[in-house]
Amino acid sequence: MSTIIELHVERNEEGYWTHPDYSALFGDREVISQEEFQAWERKHGLESTITLLENDGDDEIRKRYFEDGETDISEWSPSKPNGEGWFIASIHDTEEGPVCVWLREARSNGE
Repeated sequence: MSTIIELHVERNEEGYWTHPDYSALFGDREVISQEEFQAWERKHGLESTITLLENDGDDEIRKRYFEDGETDISEWSPSKPNGEGWFIASIHDTEEGPVCVWLREARSNGE
């Protein structure tokens, strides 16, 4: 069972939020290796997926972010992945634009 649990998401004024356990993984680094992230997932019995603003949500929100340079994504409600148990680990900006990282307890049946 995972030691990381779902928390109430309180997005900041621009719409960003990060789970403290997810944030602790990174510490003061902006990026970690895929291998380190996968080891962290295994350690906590988790699996992950992401939702990209670029492929999700309202056209107007995407236009404001990608064309107009507006960083406020507070109106974006990231689409939840299919299946049960997903919770938000982070809504943050990347070089490719805003992403929502989802976590859940790892499933062996591929649900």
